[in-house]
Amino acid sequence: MAEQTMTKKKGLKKGWRIVLGILAGLILLYAVLGVLPRRENYALANPMMKEGALPLLIAHGGGNKEFPDNTLEAFYNAYSVDKNAMMETDVSITRDGVVILSHDTTLDRKTNVTGRIIDWNYSDLMAQKVDFGYTNPTEEMQLSGERVRFTDRDGRQKTPADVEYPDGVTPRDEEVFLVTTLEELLAAFPQNRINVEIKQSGETGMKAMKEVLRLLEQYDAWDRVVLASFHDEIYEEYQRLQKAGEVPESFMCSPGVGGVAKFYLLQAVNADVFFGDQMCVFQLPVKASILNLATEAFVKRMHSHNLAVHYWTINDPEEMRYLPTFGQFYGSKANLNMESLIAAQPQLIIDLGDAKDSIAKDMDTIQKQTGIPTIFIEADLDDMAAAYRMLGDILGRQEQAEELAQFIDRTVTMAQTNAAKIPESQRLKVLFGTGSTGLACNAAGSVQADVIDLVGAVNAIIPEEVSNRGGGTTVSLEEVYAVQPDIQSAPK
Repeated sequence: MAEQTMTKKKGLKKGWRIVLGILAGLILLYAVLGVLPRRENYALANPMMKEGALPLLIAHGGGNKEFPDNTLEAFYNAYSVDKNAMMETDVSITRDGVVILSHDTTLDRKTNVTGRIIDWNYSDLMAQKVDFGYTNPTEEMQLSGERVRFTDRDGRQKTPADVEYPDGVTPRDEEVFLVTTLEELLAAFPQNRINVEIKQSGETGMKAMKEVLRLLEQYDAWDRVVLASFHDEIYEEYQRLQKAGEVPESFMCSPGVGGVAKFYLLQAVNADVFFGDQMCVFQLPVKASILNLATEAFVKRMHSHNLAVHYWTINDPEEMRYLPTFGQFYGSKANLNMESLIAAQPQLIIDLGDAKDSIAKDMDTIQKQTGIPTIFIEADLDDMAAAYRMLGDILGRQEQAEELAQFIDRTVTMAQTNAAKIPESQRLKVLFGTGSTGLACNAAGSVQADVIDLVGAVNAIIPEEVSNRGGGTTVSLEEVYAVQPDIQSAPK
């Protein structure tokens, strides 16, 4: 019995040694993979990355809030706004083999007829003057078959006559937004970049892709067109054609869901050195389910593979500002993209916040490197109103700045008055945490800590050892539990 017990213990120890050995091996592999150079899977200079990290403004469907999307008229309007605009369009192929512009693979939502595009002839769409000037109907309207004419963001009904056309171009029709072909788009804008998304799948999608490639060859548009599709078979066919040398090496493509998932999973385990797909554009949503695809780390990882990144659909200026652009100017986490900053051609660089010991040196360095005047405005809570007034003087917006400054003064006074009425015994303990874990706390004297004091609350945790890396000092869950805060707040 004793021998059996000893044998069992030896077996367990051996098993644990094997498990630990495997684990150590995986950790070592992860570390090694992390330092290996990324594979440049696009051998040539990426034409989509010439402008660095500057935001690239793309006319979605030609600007679908101004004119009916995916019409030639919408793209002419986008051109009148920015002659260098990149155009984004969706395409499907008709029964008689013509690639037309349409967000849907049916005509039900955006036209005055119904049916699958593959079941219609282009010649019939033109002969019947099918009108693509309709908007998205509500679910009730769809069920009833009701159609709604297009109206812009201001509620105005538009006609082709309302477009600002280039010199020498006249409306195809005064009232009807006629069907538009991909060939018409390529011919009308011979210098502009165009993103072409193939909407159909299966054999029909392959047929559409074949015709798209024929048109790109005809118009010598390989270097200015990006091909995209949510259907993995389209992307796989593109890969096959490029490896076989049937399309130019410079031709750009964005993968479908499968290609994106492949890269994301590989980079998550530091194994993206094995990602060897030949392409140069990743077109992504900002978020996919619970995954944040717009982190600075993920963008850097894609750039290390010479992959450009396009996010869709970004219509909100605030969301645009959230996306990674120039990086952090200075400090231990500095990652300033100097080329992008210079390309943006700012007349002035202004930083506003807590004054750190090295701030003057940091700002002087940036000014010397860029040749752009730099100004730092100290903006503690006590002098926030003064900071806004100074900003107004610098920018010539004194009236607006004064309005904001007075609002700050009124708010601070009101908070101080209310705080004075709260007895010490009734003041709530507040933990204000930042960072990915919500456990980065700010030191006394920071704006965050001052706000807690201002409203008559008690800062639950004031870090004794202050981090010099910015972003606060991370505390443990044990420390949080020990102080038992009444309110715990972590910004999203």
